[in-house]
Amino acid sequence: MNLDVPERPVVFWRGDDRFLGIVAGTNVCWPGICLMLPGSGPQNIDGQVGPNRFLLQLATGLARRGIATARFGKVPLSSGGLDQPDTYDAEYVEPAVCLLRELQARGLATAPLVLIGHSLGGHVAPLVARQVPSVAGICVVNAHFDELCSTLRWQIDTFDMAQDDRTELESKCSAAVAMTPAHDHDDPMVRYLAHARAYSVDAALKGTKARFLCVSCGKDAQISRQQSDRWMKSLHRQRLQATKYFYPDLNHLGMRVEQIDRFSIYRPGEVDPELIADLADWVATLPRES
Repeated sequence: MNLDVPERPVVFWRGDDRFLGIVAGTNVCWPGICLMLPGSGPQNIDGQVGPNRFLLQLATGLARRGIATARFGKVPLSSGGLDQPDTYDAEYVEPAVCLLRELQARGLATAPLVLIGHSLGGHVAPLVARQVPSVAGICVVNAHFDELCSTLRWQIDTFDMAQDDRTELESKCSAAVAMTPAHDHDDPMVRYLAHARAYSVDAALKGTKARFLCVSCGKDAQISRQQSDRWMKSLHRQRLQATKYFYPDLNHLGMRVEQIDRFSIYRPGEVDPELIADLADWVATLPRES
């Protein structure tokens, strides 16, 4: 914990399931709150990948610039991390809505509300926004626009994977594509991928009035550069106010690196201060009533 940035744990419930949330920067000057949506890999509340705690670093940096944030663990506390959700609703939408309801009841979530989604969290941010009224802004950081199976297949073609890993992942994607609503599948990942195929960013964006910030990093090995272009094309097509920030020397976790390397996210690093400062400045420009 960073002693100069106060954090408050918040236990919240989704039915019978108990979750943990954390609010950082409870003494800041900006009146709203940013709800952070983690990527697919990190399961703990700090968005940990290897030694790097992306969400914790981002929350700390934003709090030091006057911006409060909230983050949550994606699995119930009682499951010990074993109860893996198999839909975007269970993984993101329901916990986010329940956390915000709890924060509002405690007077910790006031307008404006901003969603900050990293990677898969950015991909599903418009889906979360459909269930949360009065979202003023949505920031997607190194998020894929294409559906998840397509993104995984791009990674299969791009990464230097072991042949067994490549074959297994391709098999799961193929099974998900072949799966129909009329039958289930024993493999939870196949079920997850099949559910994910039904989600469309384009469709989820319809009706939103939020302003968007699309963050793309030039040394991101996990997401192709074309994904941010697809975000911007869709946002402009739907006449939404959107801004794009590009950082040529940052990787998937917003850390400064010398070259594109998919393993760089597992080496110790810090979220780049320029990225944090730019994000804080953008948040501060959002209307206080949406």
